[in-house]
Amino acid sequence: MIVLAAALYFYFSTFGVRGTDQHNILAYTYIVLAAIGALSFVLGILGCCGSYHYSRCLLGFYFALLLVIFAIEIAIGVAGFVHREQARAIIHETLKEGVEDWKNSNNEVRWMDAIHVMFQCCGYNGPTDYGIAKVPSCCLNGECTMDFALLSFQTGCKERIDNIMHNFLIICISVITIALIELIGLIFAMTLCCAVNGRDPNAYYRAVQTA
Repeated sequence: MIVLAAALYFYFSTFGVRGTDQHNILAYTYIVLAAIGALSFVLGILGCCGSYHYSRCLLGFYFALLLVIFAIEIAIGVAGFVHREQARAIIHETLKEGVEDWKNSNNEVRWMDAIHVMFQCCGYNGPTDYGIAKVPSCCLNGECTMDFALLSFQTGCKERIDNIMHNFLIICISVITIALIELIGLIFAMTLCCAVNGRDPNAYYRAVQTA
């Protein structure tokens, strides 16, 4: 529930109730976390039902799915944390090459235009990276017919990506922390499953009939 609530809160506080029309990586990250939180909530109900009914099948199913989620969360969190600086350096270099490619290319469609629209930024450090050229993909409404300086994205893509990666780092640490908490749930689930395995489900009814 905590993961689901936090993911929904950050998504709507960042992109609003209408969401985002762009293919925003951060938005997708929040959506994936919300899905994991919802699945964990359903698994929690499944575990409670298995415990209440002393069902080895439900408890075993709960343990198996929780183990899969635990492994996925640990893998995502560790990979994101370990390779964050390497990924940042590669992204920075790619953005610099993208700006130079835009200035030197005569193609109507440049991949840097997609970056501008996707992250609502302009250039590496800002629109001045393109000199006096007006970049349509940097415009707020897609077409700067008046003052480019007033109607264009002023934030550089480097700063925008760094902010996203900082938020992603916090998410990775949170995912690892939650995964460790889920480890406790795995231990309890296995313990209860073993206890149910050694328990006679008809013992209570025989005791009542004897009394």
